[in-house]
Amino acid sequence: MVKARDIKVKIAHQFFLDNVGNEITIKEIADHVGWKESTVKTYYNKKWKGTVLEKVNSVTHKIIITENMDYEMYKALHTQIDPKVSSS
Repeated sequence: MVKARDIKVKIAHQFFLDNVGNEITIKEIADHVGWKESTVKTYYNKKWKGTVLEKVNSVTHKIIITENMDYEMYKALHTQIDPKVSSS
């Protein structure tokens, strides 16, 4: 059974790949994916900074995800479990 969270992660991944190099706002990501802006900010600060997004100014971010980051790699960014802990 596919979880709603996984669907949103997949939507976000495809959105980023489709818009590599573009500048966007947190609100645009939230609106497109269906997350709250606070969720997007958390992902940015904890997971995406320097890998998926780069801050341009106080409102705008540039999508910097590499096209070779497949869905499984991207999904791994979203796990709350440290892979070093889960493989022990």
